[in-house]
Amino acid sequence: MKRIFVMLIALVLLGTAVIAYAAPVSEAVTGGDHGWAYGAYFGDISQLGYIEEEHFIEGVARPYQMTGELSADGKWTPEAGEGVPYKTRILVRYPEDSAKFNGTVIVEWADMSNKYETSYADAQGMYENGFAYVLVTAEKLGADNLKTWDSARYDSLTIPDDSLSYDIFTQAAQAAKGLLGAKKLIAVGCSDAGSRILAYANGIQPLENTFDALMTVVNGGKTFGFGNGVEKSFTVVRDDLSIPVMVINSQTEALSYADYRQSDTDLFRSWEIAGAAYAPDKQTRFLWQKTDRDGITDLDREIAEYRPNEINWLYTLNAAFLRVHEWINDGKSPQKFTPIEIKNGEYVLNEYGNVLSGVRLPEIEIPTAQYAAHPNEPLAGYTIRFSEDELKKLYPTHEDYVSKVSESAKKAEDAGIILPYRTAEYTKAAEVTSVPVMLMPDLSNPYLIYFIIGTIVLVLVIALLVFVTVKIVKKIRKGRKKRKGNKMKQITALMLICVLSLSLVACSGGNNNSAQILPNQLVQVMDGATTRGGFEVTGPVAGGEHGWAFGAYFGDISKLGYIEEEYFIEGVAQHYQPVGELGRDGQWTLEAFSTAPYKTRFIVRRPADPAKFNGTVIMEWANVSAGYDISMMDNQGLFDEGFAYIGVSVQVNGLTGFEENPQGLLAWDSERYGSLNIPDDGLSYDIFTQVARAVSKDSPKDGVDPMGGLEVKKLFAMGESQSGGRVLSYTNGVQPIEGLFDGIVLIVNAGRGNDFLDEMAHVKDESGETQLRNVESRVREDINCKVFIMNTQTESAFLGSLSQPDSANIRSLQVAGAAHGAPSIVESINQRTDRDGISNIFSELSAYDMTVVDWSYVFEGILIQLENWIDNGTEPPHISEMEAANWILPNVDSVNMLMSMVFGYHEDEYKNAKGGVRLPELEVPTARYSVNMLTSGLGGYRIPFTEEELLKLYPTHQDYVDKVTAAARAAEAAGLILPYRAEQYIKEAEAAPVPRAVVPELSYGK
Repeated sequence: MKRIFVMLIALVLLGTAVIAYAAPVSEAVTGGDHGWAYGAYFGDISQLGYIEEEHFIEGVARPYQMTGELSADGKWTPEAGEGVPYKTRILVRYPEDSAKFNGTVIVEWADMSNKYETSYADAQGMYENGFAYVLVTAEKLGADNLKTWDSARYDSLTIPDDSLSYDIFTQAAQAAKGLLGAKKLIAVGCSDAGSRILAYANGIQPLENTFDALMTVVNGGKTFGFGNGVEKSFTVVRDDLSIPVMVINSQTEALSYADYRQSDTDLFRSWEIAGAAYAPDKQTRFLWQKTDRDGITDLDREIAEYRPNEINWLYTLNAAFLRVHEWINDGKSPQKFTPIEIKNGEYVLNEYGNVLSGVRLPEIEIPTAQYAAHPNEPLAGYTIRFSEDELKKLYPTHEDYVSKVSESAKKAEDAGIILPYRTAEYTKAAEVTSVPVMLMPDLSNPYLIYFIIGTIVLVLVIALLVFVTVKIVKKIRKGRKKRKGNKMKQITALMLICVLSLSLVACSGGNNNSAQILPNQLVQVMDGATTRGGFEVTGPVAGGEHGWAFGAYFGDISKLGYIEEEYFIEGVAQHYQPVGELGRDGQWTLEAFSTAPYKTRFIVRRPADPAKFNGTVIMEWANVSAGYDISMMDNQGLFDEGFAYIGVSVQVNGLTGFEENPQGLLAWDSERYGSLNIPDDGLSYDIFTQVARAVSKDSPKDGVDPMGGLEVKKLFAMGESQSGGRVLSYTNGVQPIEGLFDGIVLIVNAGRGNDFLDEMAHVKDESGETQLRNVESRVREDINCKVFIMNTQTESAFLGSLSQPDSANIRSLQVAGAAHGAPSIVESINQRTDRDGISNIFSELSAYDMTVVDWSYVFEGILIQLENWIDNGTEPPHISEMEAANWILPNVDSVNMLMSMVFGYHEDEYKNAKGGVRLPELEVPTARYSVNMLTSGLGGYRIPFTEEELLKLYPTHQDYVDKVTAAARAAEAAGLILPYRAEQYIKEAEAAPVPRAVVPELSYGK
């Protein structure tokens, strides 16, 4: 009521500027079928220090009609008719701390280009600079769609026709101004909504004088009329407005409205962003996250099949908001830029194939590709990579490239076209980009370097053997008498030399009994211990410098029907030490030998409705490879199927981080986590057990219950990569003792367990590189629970004789075409680290183009198979291993690893590996999917087929869709993917431009 009172006072003070009909604002709207507002912020907006609310406004809106023509000069004279009742909604975001509010509200007309409402203005810079934001549902189709999407929430909304939309937008802006106590209003519209704002500027703003500035974005000079039709025409912004107007277009629109370009004036700016396309890749995918969450069918799923345009005009729009804010408050006008050069209806290109002039971001100033946008091509545009030779000519060294990008980004910031945070992102991205390193893998032999090195060493070994043998023969011929024992020693010595040399070639030994040092690139570690002693759980934890838990779910988890909480656990944990050898068969025996106090944290995600809980808790050992906790479990299937989730911090590195750049819990938020302490990694196994006991069905009932009263029936343990090694050791050593877990899932860890030493698991070598202690091992055959082992094509090369055959309690899967870094998980990690301000070492896993074969969807299928295996005795299917083209020598993994690297895998007719789990990407291929540790890193690579190859495989688009549908349904029936993923495959196939040509014709302007 207080806000409504403030709004009414503000309306009175506005005097004659106020429109004839004032729109009252409802209290914040809640409830409905979904429980959240359509188009709500994707993420937890409170983590930005903002509040999001939805309000209804209703009143009487006047229809506008033209009294003359829609003249090209924009000087229109519409007139208002008799008012008609309406009711609509506004989505409002404002700073929680009023001191942060800069006084300006960005009012966005919801875009209806896709036949459902889309918002473009909710980007990072808006929140960093203290703007408030309002999204207005102004059109009839928008209101009708809201009622269809959530009738319980929106059924009362009504917009009779679009002739009312301009007056509704005016009333909504005035209502928001009063609601928020704002000083200034900026109207913005993108695409079709930009056409509405252009019409508003020419016809309504002169009458109502509601806004302090107007912005149209990627609309290319097109405008709607008034009335109830959808007719469009081209126009300029009228030149007699008394407020600033900014027009922002991408390269896509530059050709279409070239005849309607306007010169900059004191109150007008036009920015054309060179190289950018209408639908930038990153923003498009961000919008998909919203529609996926809200269950909306995307009309924009068809993006460029080659490589979508990577220049994102949203970053410039972010900066433009601040420039316009300065314009209307301080009189500081934005910089002027020459339009993109066009001659004879075509772009004029520079020596790199990019357009001349326009707003030039670092991608254009320091190019590594040709960035193409053309109105006759898909709206996502293209990125055509330069060759290695071209890159080397431009940037002789990586340092040279980084320096130039950093300088260009700072120049762009000084020009006001990007914000400081984006400058830092440009530099960080340049530092991890492999320029001028070759971007495309050598497909003729992905492990050629290993082969060359191995061959050289083998030749040297053979030469040495020949030399020694000749010497021995000469000595024998000279008549020297040797005892038989001495001859045997010589032969034995020669054999040892051979074995040692082969071991050196492969950079890995076959030692079964002691910890080894391997590079951090593939296998990483974790530690632990267990005790039946007491512990105390406290929480939920709140507060701190950030106000949320490190690694919290990226998104509003309540919209999934889940609750996320953080808890602390403290007690006394014990160390373990091996009794005997840590053999390759996993038959390990441990004994406890000392204890120490600890305190750590764990995150809980559980269904809010107990009826949704399926009874199973998935407990993840946090991966600490990067020097901070990483979770890989944000999967949709986990929430859809009603699992609960626990993420546990059990290693020192997760708390402290690396010395040179500490980003662990203590450094990230000392106020929240300052009391945490794990003395050493030897305690980690027992800490993991104690957390499991705290959430299990046998957990203490007299203290804090992290599960909120849910009835837990089963516990699954899991770990990936480095943490998979820790969980493997837990499986072989601790699970037989404690027996707490009903199922265990080991992901992408290549048969490398870890030791039980009380030091930090991550150690430094002489060069300062992080190394890891590991122990080669399978899962013990007599394990007392069900175990799934899942590796990708990346790890399969490292398995050799560690590859685990299926047995009564064990299933092993190898996902063909997939790489160590699953694309969806990498993106999830990137989102969280960007939000939390963490230096992200995973921002570029592949120098070329990551494989899109995603093992995380197979993991979801594994969870359901594991459930049925335990509950019903339904055994999962046996799936053959990938077919490695190597020499299989029993227990000589040094040789097997080398051979699999040299010769790779047996390939099918499409040059994809044979065998293993074959998802639709492999069954119905449109590319080659593979891995190459040397050139494509942990992300693998993807080489699209040519148009000719696609036409041979799939004569028609429907043929391709039918084949993908059959493959997706087969994978679903085999339990490899869940039903929702099968539907995604089909939907993606329907939108994919197959068998259409991959590479566009870019000859224009040459």
